Amino acid sequence: MVFSVYLWVIGKMENKDKMMEELRRVKCKSCGRIQYPGRIRCIKCRASELEDIYPEPLDRGTVVTFTKLYALPETLKGEPPYVFGIVEFDNGVRIFGQISEREKVEIGMKVKPTYGQVSVDSEGKPSMGIIFEPI
Repeated sequence: MVFSVYLWVIGKMENKDKMMEELRRVKCKSCGRIQYPGRIRCIKCRASELEDIYPEPLDRGTVVTFTKLYALPETLKGEPPYVFGIVEFDNGVRIFGQISEREKVEIGMKVKPTYGQVSVDSEGKPSMGIIFEPI
């Protein structure tokens, strides 16, 4: 089964339960393609019959690629580098997100998703999101 890469959009999530609810995705009833975010048509076969599904708990994953960001936008406070990467979980789901380890991050590293402040918006309010921490 092919999974779409999740692009985790950082937002003003007020709690972990709300954030996990936002991970809802859709499955095409015709070809079985699972995609995020939800759409009105399947991106593979163009069928319009889709069903909402929710992911099983994502306990641990593996870093498949990463990059270090040294030139920070205004919304990222703190010292560079910030590390972002794609993490693949045992069920094939991939999520893009921030990685807490800044110096010793490597492809193949085992991580777990945690919930915390990832940035500050233009009004100074914290934006919460998923941060991957090494296991």
